[in-house]
Amino acid sequence: MKLTQLQYFMCISECGSFTKAAEQLHITQPSLSKAIAELEVEAGTTLLLRTKSGVQLTQEGQIVLEQVRNILRETDELSEMFWQMRQTYHTLKIGIPPTMGYCFIPAIMGRVSTLKNEVPIEWKESGTNNLEQLLRSGKIDIAIIPSNFIQMDNLEYRKFRDVEEILFVAKDHPLANEKSVTADMIANERFVLFNEEYNQNVPFDKLFNNGGFFPKRVTYTSQLSTALNYVEKNIAVSVMIRDIWELSPHKSNFRAISFDPPYHLELVLAWRKQSHLSWVMRDFIRAVIKSPTEI
Repeated sequence: MKLTQLQYFMCISECGSFTKAAEQLHITQPSLSKAIAELEVEAGTTLLLRTKSGVQLTQEGQIVLEQVRNILRETDELSEMFWQMRQTYHTLKIGIPPTMGYCFIPAIMGRVSTLKNEVPIEWKESGTNNLEQLLRSGKIDIAIIPSNFIQMDNLEYRKFRDVEEILFVAKDHPLANEKSVTADMIANERFVLFNEEYNQNVPFDKLFNNGGFFPKRVTYTSQLSTALNYVEKNIAVSVMIRDIWELSPHKSNFRAISFDPPYHLELVLAWRKQSHLSWVMRDFIRAVIKSPTEI
């Protein structure tokens, strides 16, 4: 049994005619008839009946056709996978919010660098909403984003890790020794917050809305360094993830305070749903989520 015989059989079944199938396959009708005859000999039964109106499948032919469709579909998928494996990836494009990048890119790169087939990685740092659009449009391959704020339809994802959102204050701030804060405790504080597209302000806004407060805002920024500078100089407080405080080289200049109730983000590696992941994407995902608690 040859793959071409199965392809011929399905084409005849779909065309309903040996003549039309031969034209579509660009082969002679006798060659097509011979291939089907050999297939029927191997099957030990008649699969196709010639009639005045065309070709009809026998009961056995109908059963075989279903199997042939599955075989040819899987063969096409295998061919696609082989094609992807032969491709040379010039760059793998990964999206991540800047504050997350500050915390996790070095550790991720350390793990990915151990892969046998290392490829260049281009990091795109942007807000969660923009990263979602870039991912869905195919402009980036993978996004590391909080699943709390986006619809995951038509996306595949694997959990990366949980992170806690905290209040970030200077070491000499009046709230510096508090273990947690409620909305009323920070109602009169001035804030430096990240731009709305970053979505990290969502738990902060919920906290205040539930408490009926309207916080003061000093400014919005997309730069982590700007926010840290405001906080360190006690001009304002901010909302960030705890990892920023733990990784900061000037950690002693700041204090990280949990919200009451606490709020956590679930970070995931997300990519578009597709029949096959490239070997580059597959290796990257496996390397990053192999032991997420260590990253």
